Amino acid sequence: WTCNLSAPRSFLLESGGFDTSYRALEDLELGWRLHGKGLRIHYEPRARVDHEHPMDLAAICREMHVRGRMLRRYVDQHGMTPGLADYMDLGTESGSWKRRLRQGVERRLWNRYTLGRAERILSRPHPPTLLRQYLFFKVMHAFKLAGFSGRALDALPMPRS
Repeated sequence: WTCNLSAPRSFLLESGGFDTSYRALEDLELGWRLHGKGLRIHYEPRARVDHEHPMDLAAICREMHVRGRMLRRYVDQHGMTPGLADYMDLGTESGSWKRRLRQGVERRLWNRYTLGRAERILSRPHPPTLLRQYLFFKVMHAFKLAGFSGRALDALPMPRS
């Protein structure tokens, strides 16, 4: 919602700005409040932003777990706002039967055994491949969903730093 966003100062002041108690997704939370105050957000696909935070695999897994926890906090505070389940690929009761089936299968496939194997593959210094990109996305998603569902980070197979 707010990556590289320009907004009238009055909207930011009236909304209270970023909620700094969020450790991640504070931009999503602020964007939703701004939207609730009537700010119309227009997406410009040609706008580019460099936003780098160099991390190793273990740090990214920890960050995704925090994002999942903050996403749970956001949903508890604001509800499942329109489009959020699809955007974050959350397993919800809504959506097509194909989406619910895919998510159910993935929840069963991505467990501590398969996650551990995927993380070992990703930890090796090899050039990017479609398989590695797929595994990276799935590992990150699994850590985010674990945080969202309240699973403790130490219950997950963490890669070595």
